[in-house]
Amino acid sequence: IKTTKDIEKLVEQVIDEIIPNGKRKFPEEFIDSKYLKNAKEISVSNEPLKLGDYFFGKQEIIAEGGYKHIAHSVEEAKFIIYSQSPDCYTMKIPKDRTRMTKAVDKYERYISKLRDDLFEEFFKRTHDHKLSDTLVERVMEQV
Repeated sequence: IKTTKDIEKLVEQVIDEIIPNGKRKFPEEFIDSKYLKNAKEISVSNEPLKLGDYFFGKQEIIAEGGYKHIAHSVEEAKFIIYSQSPDCYTMKIPKDRTRMTKAVDKYERYISKLRDDLFEEFFKRTHDHKLSDTLVERVMEQV
């Protein structure tokens, strides 16, 4: 696989095989919608969110532009980050902590398996460990 065209074709083929309908959506596909109905709503930044400092059981969520939100737990912070979508400025957080934690756990296991499946498929076709890693990252950013 020398040319960019070949790599693009390979990426398309692997995406079509492994995730033909695209990546599953969080939180909708990982938690029953009834837990999001009377959920608590928060405002979020449109910039990519990431974990900040953790202190006294609270997890900070931050964005480059100075946005800051204090979540009640690491799981809640992850729920917020995973739920972020483009042009979305408000978000619902389930009040049921157990359901929220289970949704985050299911999503993380799904993403981990997805990465493994993509890597396996790329490696099978290229026999190049580094290229396979790079292509997995590209696909994860794309989907």
